[in-house]
Parts: sequence; structure tokens; C-alpha cells
Amino acid sequence: MQRTAAWSRIRFGAMAEAVKRKRLDALTSLRWFAAFAVLLRHIWGRTRLVPAGVAHHFLRQGVVGVSFFFILSGFVLTWSHVANDSPRSFYGRRIARIYPAYAVAALATAVFILSKHLHIGFRDIFTFTLLQAWIPDGKYHFALNSVSWSLSVELFFYVAFPFLLPLLTRLPLNARRIVMAACVVIPLLIALGLRPHEGETSYWFMYVFPPVRMLEFVAGILLALEVRDGTWPRVDVLPAVAVALVGYVAAGFVPEPLMWTATASLPFIILIGAVAQSDLDRPVRVLHFRALVWLGEASYAFYLVHLTVLAFLLDHLGSKTAGLLALPAGLVAAALLHELIETPFERRLRPRLSGTARPRVNS
Repeated sequence: MQRTAAWSRIRFGAMAEAVKRKRLDALTSLRWFAAFAVLLRHIWGRTRLVPAGVAHHFLRQGVVGVSFFFILSGFVLTWSHVANDSPRSFYGRRIARIYPAYAVAALATAVFILSKHLHIGFRDIFTFTLLQAWIPDGKYHFALNSVSWSLSVELFFYVAFPFLLPLLTRLPLNARRIVMAACVVIPLLIALGLRPHEGETSYWFMYVFPPVRMLEFVAGILLALEVRDGTWPRVDVLPAVAVALVGYVAAGFVPEPLMWTATASLPFIILIGAVAQSDLDRPVRVLHFRALVWLGEASYAFYLVHLTVLAFLLDHLGSKTAGLLALPAGLVAAALLHELIETPFERRLRPRLSGTARPRVNS
């Protein structure tokens, strides 16, 4: 009861509630680029569309798109939080937001697997629980639709958020910055200390284990608090984009353990902070183009379906053709999932599960 009260009493500085709740459509647009980076990673791993040397240095690091999503998730949930919210309402909205599209995408993947006369086992069914990331076995956490492991991690973020936010909000500015620095440095130390390889338990611990990936989520929460309080150093958008691109490219030239989470986290924090600040007073027009905002809104659906679409194309077409068609075919599938399942089911389920029809603010 006391924790619930603490959650509901949160206040954020002297900024007006209307300003704090402003939609940041530019951040929604950025989601698309992160989803596209993940697609590039899977094209690198499954096709011969791009020469091996180029792909190795410029496509394989698309995994950092997941880091971007985790940081942005912490930022957006904090930004959209209101003082009279409750854990029940929050949990209901998150379930309405992610689960219908998640379940339908998983079912579509299962149908595709069965169409190839392959077996669907307990590990595949277990992914519907959204608990697969807790099991240190790739046959579980990468089962069925392998990208779904990250939604299992997100679920842990959601469970922890009502308890994390009051704690982090009460920290003084210097302590917040120390925690944020730790969120950036600890993955680097883990990478250097474990030097894991894919398939090892140490790889699961570093790349999949929800408490470790929560470091990126916490960094996003702290970033949102600073932007709201006006204490985050101002960086223009163009330099921030340049820093993020350098971080992305650098991730393709470092050892894999450093690529997975450590190299691009700080550049992404700088980018998200700069774009959010810009959206409050001098929005970047291109990031508000309706088509780009829609792509950002549909990026979750695209993320869920793109790997299954790519597998289907590879099953029926040559490697290069599949690679070329992965983007347009993935967009068609994402549009169907977003418009027919994700959006209408969220709209219907949100009032029932959360007890409120509060509109979504980039969340």
C-alpha cells in the first residue's frame, strides 16, 4: 500500500504538466530506424545480398537497435507517466499495448513452421508466457519467433517500473548521473570480463538476462527525468545524429561482446536526449513527416514479423531476392498486424485491463 502511495505522489520539478505530457513524435519516428537496423542484422545473417566484408562491418551490428528500444522504453514510460497513475492501470495498459500483436505474430510463425511439416514443441508454446528470457538456453529464449526474447525482457521492465520510478525520482541530480554512468559502464565491464560467445551461458547473461538489460532501461528513465527537469545538457540534433551514427558504425568494428550492448548505448542516450529537447521547442521537421511517424508507430509490428517474413521469402525465393524483398514484404505484413490487430485490440482492451481510457503518449 505504501509503495502504491509513493508511486502516485511522484512530481517532476516545476514544469507544467501539459509540457511534460507533450507527444514527442520525433522519438516515435526514430523507432523505425532501430527496427530497420535489426532487419539489416538478419539480412546479414541469412542472405548474400551484400558482400561479406561490407555486411560484417555495417550490418551485423543491427543488434544495437534492441539497445535503442530498451533505452527509449525507459524514457517514454517516464515521460508519459502521470501523478495519479496506479500500478494496476499501468500494467493493464502495457499488456493491451504489447500482447495482442505479440500473440498473433507468434501464431503466424507457428503456422509457418507447421506448414513446413516441422514440430512445434513445449519450448515454442512457452514463448506465449513471455518468460523465455529467464531461461539460459537458446532453445528456449530464441524459440519460435526468436526476436520475441526482447519482449520477455520488456515485460520485466514493466513489472519493475512502478517501483523503480519512485526510487530514481528521489535521487539528487549527482546521484542520478552516477547511476546513469554505471548503466553505461557496467555492460562494458561485463563484456570485457566475460568475453562471451554466442551460445554460451555468459552470452545469455550479458545479452538476454533481463536484470542486465535493465541497465539500458534505467538509463532511459534517468534521461527522461533530466530532460523534464531541464538539467540535461543541450546538444543539437545534427551533432547527436552524427554521434549515434559513429556509435553504430564503431559497433561493427569492435569485438562482438562489445558490439552487443556496450558500444552504442551512450551515443543513443545522447541522440534520444537531443531529439526530445528539440521536440519541446525546435522540432526537426523531417522527423515529423506523417509517413515516418507512421513507420515508427508500426515499428513494433514490423519488429515482430520481419524475421518470419524473411524466413518465408528464403523458403520460396533465392537468397538475394529474399533480401531485396524483405523490407517491402515486411512492411506489408507489419501494416496488416498494426492496423488490424495492434491498434484496434489495444483500443478495446486498454479500458478493460487498466480501468482507464487515458490516451497514449508515445507509449
